[in-house]
Amino acid sequence: MDEIKKRADVVACFLTRRCTALYDVPSAECVALQIRKILELIALASLVANKAEYAAMHAKFEEHWKAKEILDNIREINPKFYPVPTMQHRREDGIFDNQPVKTGFLTADNFKTLYDQCSKLLHVRNPFSKKAAGDAKRFLKDAAQWMNRIRVLLNHHEIILAGRDQLIICLMRSEDDGQPHAALFELVK
Repeated sequence: MDEIKKRADVVACFLTRRCTALYDVPSAECVALQIRKILELIALASLVANKAEYAAMHAKFEEHWKAKEILDNIREINPKFYPVPTMQHRREDGIFDNQPVKTGFLTADNFKTLYDQCSKLLHVRNPFSKKAAGDAKRFLKDAAQWMNRIRVLLNHHEIILAGRDQLIICLMRSEDDGQPHAALFELVK
């Protein structure tokens, strides 16, 4: 989670134009690279959370790196693998309840769309291809919204583990030290 925060800072630097790569196309490529790496980190974190089950189905799992494929593979093992964004609400008795966020976050379908958009910008287009090239200016305009969706997804989220009555609650920035934190909880039946 800490690496995601750092890469999000790089994206913010480009989007606010404190950093540039001299013109829009390479700036968009820099942003696309950081966002794609953030997506890969989300996918790999899902793999880590479901490692035993994933390794049992994929002998060479340590060679997997394509984020969309990792997500598809994890979905077969654990249909509830994708992070669930939540918000903490303090009850009158001082106990915190986690309420699911309903909108404004990066869904699994959004993940794939964004991953593809980033990929189009990171590869030189074959001049004979009939596929459209990535639109750097449009991507830069949309990148802030994409980053906000990622932030809403990860700011405070739950991960349900495969084959166990456990979940992990992750917080990107603790009030105590500003660092990411995660805690393992047993599901109450």
